[in-house]
Amino acid sequence: MIDTVILSIPFEQFQIVDYDKFSPSARGLFEPPYYILGARGHFECFLNPSKHDNEYRPRLTLSKRIRQGGFSIALKIELSLPKLIFGNNFDEMLPSDFQTIIQMLHYQLATMGIILTYNTLVNATVTGIHYGKNIVLENKSTCALVINAIHKLKVSKRWDLGDTDFRNDGQAVRFHTNHCELTFYDKVKDLEHARISENRAIESDNAIQLDLFNQLKPQAQIMRMECRLNNRRHIKNTLQECNIPVNNLTFKELFSVTTAKSVLLHFWDKFIRPSLNIVITASQSPQAIFTQLRSCGLKESDAIKCCGALGYIKEHGIRSLHQVLSPSGRTYRHLSNCLKPVDLTGNYLYNIFKQIETELAEFKAVKLADFPELQKETR
Repeated sequence: MIDTVILSIPFEQFQIVDYDKFSPSARGLFEPPYYILGARGHFECFLNPSKHDNEYRPRLTLSKRIRQGGFSIALKIELSLPKLIFGNNFDEMLPSDFQTIIQMLHYQLATMGIILTYNTLVNATVTGIHYGKNIVLENKSTCALVINAIHKLKVSKRWDLGDTDFRNDGQAVRFHTNHCELTFYDKVKDLEHARISENRAIESDNAIQLDLFNQLKPQAQIMRMECRLNNRRHIKNTLQECNIPVNNLTFKELFSVTTAKSVLLHFWDKFIRPSLNIVITASQSPQAIFTQLRSCGLKESDAIKCCGALGYIKEHGIRSLHQVLSPSGRTYRHLSNCLKPVDLTGNYLYNIFKQIETELAEFKAVKLADFPELQKETR
């Protein structure tokens, strides 16, 4: 479902009780002496929640920009919806939670000095949205095993993947462009790092859910898949690629289980599925690979060449292999064709990924209460 959402509201639709709650004070946006808008033609004031707050509150940004014929002022509201209503983002939302979200967000904004109507929030323009899904891995599977495999997949070079984005040998892997990001990470490990320092975690605003770490067993394996769409144009383009009708990018319209499921499956099919069988085959022993290829009718010389390429992929991944192969890509296509007949049905890693695909397709809301085996015993 949705995790983080960024809403934009024009100044005609809200009131500010106290300008001085913002840093710097928002008074200079509305009253003389006005702030100088600078080289980029805009000025921002911030109101962020304190780490010591007992309740979750959104991050607020007031911005004034030069527009044709004058200026515009807008309020940006950024928040994690499940943290707002549950205090954590392990528990996932249902469509019926929308009214509760509007009521709680309206209340929290009022405590921060922002007055607006319910209807304004319902129809607020979405300028950024993060769709995510928690997957509880079964059969003693580990997040590190899955994330290591994802790290080795064939992903377009337009999607950057730096060493800093593959953390702690399998905690997280992140593919990103300027306006979109696809992330897989170990939720328990992320909470563990957040206890040490917020800067070491993938997620932000973890203080509100650190108690979750005390409830979960250390061996709990919860992988999170998250797709972050960071501007309106990319949201619209992604929805069109998913064949989802696009009218107005409002909060009410994008708060949809169907949309969340379609977006995550779209990125799974686009980035994970195409080269997954190659990486899974490479995870096996050379002897097992050679035997399989020969049983599929492959010539001995071709089978040996494939074993060599798969050995390289096992250590360095497909992206690295492409860097040392001919730019034509002919060698990789030949490898891919040779591996098509290989049956991976009984492979352990293959079955883990099938479980993940099944859960994405079913898209049932995950609740901590439904997994007593993951929770520490209380005395």
